[in-house]
Amino acid sequence: MKRPIRDGLIEFLKQDPAPWHMPGHKRCALPETDAVDAMLNALYRLDVTEVPGTDDLHVPTEMIRASMDELKRLYHTEETHYVVGGATCGILSAVTACVRSDPTRSRILIARNCHKSVYNITQLLGLTPVYLSPGLAGASMPGVCGGVEVSALSELLEGMTEEERKSIALMVLTGPTYEGAYTDIAGVVELLHAYGIRLLVDEAHGAHLPFYDPERSALASDADLVVQSLHKTMPAMTQSALLHVKDAGLLAHVSHALDIYETSSPSYPMLLSMETAIAWADNHRDAFERYRERLAAFYRQAQNFKHLKLVREIPHSAGRDDSRIVICADGDITGRFLGDRLAADAGMIVEMTGCRHAVLISTVMDEWASFEKLLSALDALDRLLDEPPEDAHPRADEGLIEKVDALVGAASKENIFVYPPGSYVVAVGETVSPVQADEIKQYITAGKHVMGL
Repeated sequence: MKRPIRDGLIEFLKQDPAPWHMPGHKRCALPETDAVDAMLNALYRLDVTEVPGTDDLHVPTEMIRASMDELKRLYHTEETHYVVGGATCGILSAVTACVRSDPTRSRILIARNCHKSVYNITQLLGLTPVYLSPGLAGASMPGVCGGVEVSALSELLEGMTEEERKSIALMVLTGPTYEGAYTDIAGVVELLHAYGIRLLVDEAHGAHLPFYDPERSALASDADLVVQSLHKTMPAMTQSALLHVKDAGLLAHVSHALDIYETSSPSYPMLLSMETAIAWADNHRDAFERYRERLAAFYRQAQNFKHLKLVREIPHSAGRDDSRIVICADGDITGRFLGDRLAADAGMIVEMTGCRHAVLISTVMDEWASFEKLLSALDALDRLLDEPPEDAHPRADEGLIEKVDALVGAASKENIFVYPPGSYVVAVGETVSPVQADEIKQYITAGKHVMGL
């Protein structure tokens, strides 16, 4: 992939560094007192805004347009947008575009493990949610979802009237999940399209897939819209994302929605970071193959722990992304304990912890030395679990448990969730069910902070 944004910035930065327009730092250095100041000043020199010689992210005609054309070619889409508001902005825009394309459709089909941004845009647009629960992994991994099963989706749709089906603007599902579970996207697309329903895939945790395992990406299965969060699994800056459009009928609506939700002053360092990460991945696909070999070697060496288990399969899914390292322990050892011990004893900060598991994100940037350090840390943790300390086990806050029990049958005034992963257990206005209350209590006893209570 070529890098038009980089090439355009090189030419622009030859100009006077203190023109009479934004940004306020004028690309000038501030007094430096340490290495952080020096790095910040280097970033300032790249931080420009939409003036002659650059381009406009919302009406791209020059360097950004040329770079987006490169993305279309690379990802085989009708259009791929750079998004500087994270995957959240991409999701808000994608859902709005689908609804605006046919205002007669006011319902949205949501997999229950979707990110809170899906619930938020549903509330903002006044849509009626229809929920589908992915299959659960089971007692050994409470709260963990597999993928959306085509059979369950088919049963849900067949149980609706034709009028109800025609009122659905789109379905949104997450794949891969935080734990790496895949959905049979091709099967879901085929079923939804038979009913005239579009599909948006939140592939925030799968931006690496087009280079690491292309057939697993929703882009290979004709999903109408796909959102990817580049900073999660690619070498790009935080808050960078892509919104892929494969349905030509949505192009104008997506552009308009992005104009609403996205800043009118996009960050050129962020745009440059995205373009550079994608170009590097495209031009170094052999690096992903070597990465796969490192992962395979890691899993071979990590299969003989006494108490720890690395999850390789998740029930009710169409496979799993092994780049997502998921650790469980036998017995009732909490995920929070696993994460806390890895941090305290080995300086390793895990991405998230669940009731009984911890999730670590590996990427192509992890060399073998990092995997060796992790193996050593896991070995020490495994030996510690020969006699687990008291704080390794769930502890119930009886007062809070009683409060949760009292919520059953009531309409929630708040969105109730754990972050990460950021999926709402209960959304505003929902009547709290016994099943939802039990899930909340599991999080509480596992030591997780439940927001919204």
